[in-house]
Amino acid sequence: MKRAQIQLGETIFTVIILILLFVFGLVFYSGSRERGTDRQETLLQDLDAIAISKYVGALSELQCSSLQVRRANCLNMLKLDGFVRFRQERPDLFTPYYFTQLGNAMVRVDEIYPSTQSWVLYNNTLGETPRRVSSSLIPVSIHNPVLDRHSFAILTLEQYYR
Repeated sequence: MKRAQIQLGETIFTVIILILLFVFGLVFYSGSRERGTDRQETLLQDLDAIAISKYVGALSELQCSSLQVRRANCLNMLKLDGFVRFRQERPDLFTPYYFTQLGNAMVRVDEIYPSTQSWVLYNNTLGETPRRVSSSLIPVSIHNPVLDRHSFAILTLEQYYR
């Protein structure tokens, strides 16, 4: 009788150990799968940020041009002023069109040298605190066609994710 009880105890102990190993394996697998999904989501959001940065940098509404030839990484100061004025005066036309391209983001141009000035080109932030914010900084040149001078600026793109 004692020997049978010892064997029964060993069997129960072995089953409990196997169940614990199985549970630990499931927890580890689900955790690693979740981390992999988060990494994939972050990668896709970063790729989206790059695409939007390229889109904003290539907006013909803002780019410098000379004899109908566009200059890379150059924004026209008069076009910037007009763009901001249009955004403020006609949000009913502005917001739906650019939301399809930019989504929940904020696009700002900050002139750094020789003077300081800032233009908020697009601002559609989430009402609540976003889960993740992705920022991209792009150096650009701002051309003032009236004075025929260039200045240095930073184009800031912040994307908000839930």
